[in-house]
Amino acid sequence: MRLGETSGGRVRALGPTGDLPVTVHRASLVRGACPVAVFRLGTLAGGLAVLAYASPAEAQTPGCWERPLDVAAVTRSMAEGCDVNVRGWGGRTLLHTIVRETCSPQSLELLLRAEAPPDVHAQDELGRSPLHEAAFCSPDVSSLLLAFGADLNARDDEGDTPLHVAAQLGPTETVQALLEAGADVNGLDFHRRTALHEGVYRGIEMIQTLLAAGADVNARSREGNVPLHLSPNAEPGHAYVPPELGDSEFTTVVERLLAAGADRDARNNSGSTPLHTTVGLAYIGAVRRLLAAGADPNARDEWGQTPLHDAAATFNDADAADMVHLLVQSGADVNASDERGGTAIHHAVSRDNPDVLRALLEAGGDPLAVSERGNTALHEVGAAGHVPLLVEAGVDVNARGELGRTALHYVALLSWTEGPEILDALLEAGADIHATVDRGETALHLAARRRAGRDVVRPLMDGGADIAARYGNGLSVVHAWAEGVRDPAMLELLLGAGADIAAQTESAETPLHHLLSQWNRLDAGPLRALIAAGVDVNARGTGGRTALHLAMRWEDPRIAAALVDAGADVNAADERGETPLHYAVRRMAPRDVFEVLLEAGADLNARNDRNDSPCEADYNRQTRAHVAQLRICP
Repeated sequence: MRLGETSGGRVRALGPTGDLPVTVHRASLVRGACPVAVFRLGTLAGGLAVLAYASPAEAQTPGCWERPLDVAAVTRSMAEGCDVNVRGWGGRTLLHTIVRETCSPQSLELLLRAEAPPDVHAQDELGRSPLHEAAFCSPDVSSLLLAFGADLNARDDEGDTPLHVAAQLGPTETVQALLEAGADVNGLDFHRRTALHEGVYRGIEMIQTLLAAGADVNARSREGNVPLHLSPNAEPGHAYVPPELGDSEFTTVVERLLAAGADRDARNNSGSTPLHTTVGLAYIGAVRRLLAAGADPNARDEWGQTPLHDAAATFNDADAADMVHLLVQSGADVNASDERGGTAIHHAVSRDNPDVLRALLEAGGDPLAVSERGNTALHEVGAAGHVPLLVEAGVDVNARGELGRTALHYVALLSWTEGPEILDALLEAGADIHATVDRGETALHLAARRRAGRDVVRPLMDGGADIAARYGNGLSVVHAWAEGVRDPAMLELLLGAGADIAAQTESAETPLHHLLSQWNRLDAGPLRALIAAGVDVNARGTGGRTALHLAMRWEDPRIAAALVDAGADVNAADERGETPLHYAVRRMAPRDVFEVLLEAGADLNARNDRNDSPCEADYNRQTRAHVAQLRICP
């Protein structure tokens, strides 16, 4: 790399492939420089860094360091007048970097005792000061920064003080040092969380340290959580705990918080109690301790869910079934329903853990319970292993739920990766593959509308689904495809299985007419897929309309062109004698649609039953003005 010519105090840097697209105010050859708010353009022999400063202000004084970080070299550069407070990536200064990367009191003291020491109050782009960074280090680093004037109560952009950060991620000794220096143990961040909220999952030593300093064991965060909810962001089933904190240690934490006066049934803003969130963490020892302390196993959150609902919905955890037994033995109502009428069994079947379902059934759970939508647990099933358990327990595999759908219809509708396995299990249990719903659709019609339905169409066909079945006013499976996401691969699959591309409804509409009559967004891709499959582009539908008549409603030249290119008759007249040009006028289509039709030979003089040509038709006050503006008529 070399420096280009200077012009007006500006320099361009030239790289191996020529002029780099960076104009700079000054390029400096310095031994070491902080690559912050600057562009590092290259390195020369001897460790000399080519720096292009982004502005004149940044070019006044070179930075003090380079990689690898050498504190001795930094101090020499400082003595030569480098700027120790130059900002690096993320807005960090040299002091931030020394603290974070070395945690060395000796290195830090060298900088702080310099003739022009770094700013101990500097904040990076996240608002964090060097003292926030020191939260990760031994207490000596924090103590040294405090001795040189660092602000003990500085807040970052989240409102966290160094104590919040240390409680969450740092050593207990550093937390103790900050507390002894006067840090407010009950100080709140912008989410109204205290250090105890942040440190609650760090283990008993951290908890003891904070409680001994006077931490409020029932302080509430903005989410309404107390520390006993066991996570700053606790929601049912979603609390975060580092994997290294095991059940026994967590149990000890719960015991200590309870001993300090924690409210065992405190409600957060979602109505969840500590028992809800601890169940969601799947730590059975901690749950046992809460129950022993009198926590209510039937407490309901704002969705009407009890801790048993949360236990049932736990992902494939080996202890989930034991959790169910523990809660039921402690008085949990196994058939309690949430605000949507869902029982723990409804929740359990959405997860792939048959042991939980088995435990609920053994505890007296009602397999026939119906939600407010009218669905049994079989309608909600999300794993094939649940099907034989529910059927054996007496659930009707063909029971009708919401909108008259069976479990088989739901599998066809939903995008579960386990869909084919669930479908096989349902068919093996006697599910009626020909059962209809809504307008008479079978599961095959429902699956045809979905891209993910490809996974269940094959097993449906293998199971004997009728590819020629009709619904509504004679709509076929290809018509159903036109109503959905219109996946070309799905169309190919259906046609390969024998679906009729020329199928007509009672009103003579083909799948092409049906596609062009839908209200959901249409592009030319599905249209071309039907054309490629051999659909008749000139077939007559309701009112004698062809596909090209219907295409005018989309006002899209690509759709019109695709039909014209496929041989659509641009002068076909419907039962009222109107051609696609008449329809284009009525729709006030854009110029490029008219151009597609006219270039294909559309007749501007064609007459409808009222003896009006497209140029003379006056469908409303705007149409004639629109045609005049386009200047397409002679």
